[in-house]
Amino acid sequence: MQTKKDPITVDAFHYDRVSPDVEPQQNIQVSLVTISEEDPYLQEADLSAGNIYQIVTPFQVAPEKSGFAVSGQISQVVQLLDFFGEPSEIDQKDMMKLSRPLIEYIETLTYQVTAVALNRGVQLQFTAQANADYSAKAGGNFAVAFFSTVIKNGTGLTFKGLVVQMFVYNG
Repeated sequence: MQTKKDPITVDAFHYDRVSPDVEPQQNIQVSLVTISEEDPYLQEADLSAGNIYQIVTPFQVAPEKSGFAVSGQISQVVQLLDFFGEPSEIDQKDMMKLSRPLIEYIETLTYQVTAVALNRGVQLQFTAQANADYSAKAGGNFAVAFFSTVIKNGTGLTFKGLVVQMFVYNG
């Protein structure tokens, strides 16, 4: 799928020092939102080239025994060239490819902030895994992808789990 992408925007990013005993949390939601026809952004866009959406990714992550938590929201406007269908018609693999740069931003921001705050960078590595059963149960109204993560740092800490649900809906 060919795309035209605006730069990724960090809408919010928050780092907290927490007790190493805090309950681990992994919540990353990737939503593909249809931009309203009244939005000023669309007034300047060439809609004859394809539909335009905003990918919105709110997140909250507190890795197990890490001593920190991060949260925030990252977004990006994308135009899907030669695509004029509904968001629910987008293939899950294409959705995972569209969302990957935003997930990488979370990984990069977390590494950079922990390198300064903890004097050691903590590398989050999210890996996409499609889940067709979940999408089918939802009646096809949204696609779902799960990301597992392995967290690596100087102490050899690792953590794995399901962390991402990808929803596609009309906003």
